[in-house]
Amino acid sequence: IGTDLSAAGYNTAFLGKPLNGYHHSYGRDPGWTLFNATSHGYADYYKFVQYDNGELTRVPGYYTDYLSEKAVEYAHQLSSYDAPFFMWVSHFGPHPAKGREGCHDESCKNGPPKMSPGYRAMTRLTGQRPHEAEAQALARDIISGPSFNERDVSDKPHLIRRQTPAAARKVVRTQQARAGALASVDDALAQLVEQLEEDGELDNTYIVFITDNGYQLGEHRWFGKTLPYEENLRTPMLVRGPGIEPGTTTDSIATIVDLVPTFLEIADAEPGRLLDGVSLLSTWRGETDEALHPGGVLIQGGAYKPETGPRGWLYRGVRTARYTFVRYHDGFVELYDRAQDPHQLRSVAGQPRYRALQAELARRTRLLQDCAGPKPCNRTFGPLPHLGR
Repeated sequence: IGTDLSAAGYNTAFLGKPLNGYHHSYGRDPGWTLFNATSHGYADYYKFVQYDNGELTRVPGYYTDYLSEKAVEYAHQLSSYDAPFFMWVSHFGPHPAKGREGCHDESCKNGPPKMSPGYRAMTRLTGQRPHEAEAQALARDIISGPSFNERDVSDKPHLIRRQTPAAARKVVRTQQARAGALASVDDALAQLVEQLEEDGELDNTYIVFITDNGYQLGEHRWFGKTLPYEENLRTPMLVRGPGIEPGTTTDSIATIVDLVPTFLEIADAEPGRLLDGVSLLSTWRGETDEALHPGGVLIQGGAYKPETGPRGWLYRGVRTARYTFVRYHDGFVELYDRAQDPHQLRSVAGQPRYRALQAELARRTRLLQDCAGPKPCNRTFGPLPHLGR
């Protein structure tokens, strides 16, 4: 996206956490006017190293606060130029903090997120954590939900079957820590919006607030991300900008892969490569109510070392408006009819009534996992088979 927008006359800035495994020895990614990427240390929220526009900088402070200050600085700097600009701010919060070495289980390898010094001081003074009431309410909803510590997991992969039940107190503690970490992200976004408004750019700027994954907190006995359940797959995308009516919503399925063609359409820019996604701009503006991915979207979990080793897919499948189908690396299959089972408690894989449907979703998975380009990757496929009796 940096090279494409640079070629279209944009100034560009990348700030924060890049792809896992980035190291400053790789140097500056092409296409960025400003490039300030975290080399290592962000997973502990403090004492991290930034590759700040060619210079290595050791930062002793809190990660989110640093990104907030730099985002405001960069927005102000880019606003002073005649060219339009694009900025990607990649926060780490509310990821879990770095956990114990030598632990390979998702439930133990990471600790709760860490709050900023300001919020920790507020906690000491008031005896309350930021957004504590909301965090406790969310924790209660999870603990009382039907999928929390699911009793019968015989229809789940062995990765789930070997998990011990999650402790309710761990859910509460984790939610409170996540709320504290997110409070700083909220403040960072607010300060960026204020700077854009002060510079006269806000009304002509699209702001997209996303996450790349959800997170289970004991649902189906799992603590973490990766697995193909709604808590992980179904995350919000919040957008404001020209032509978007405040308060509007859509249930249309979108993916992060769709963001690049969207940004390029906004910029009237051409991609330098074949893109798999489709632009979301007309959906954001309410100009169409057509489904973006009527045939479903590919879902896949990358290498999970305890299961797959360092390479390979943990699972691949497809999610439609109603169904979730996945096949794991060892051949195990899950299929959920979310209209009948929204909490994904009963896999219907292998049931005679769903046999034709399962075969069709497996076919779509095979086609989508190797697709290239917007049309092959966003097929309609036609209607799904009717359920048998």
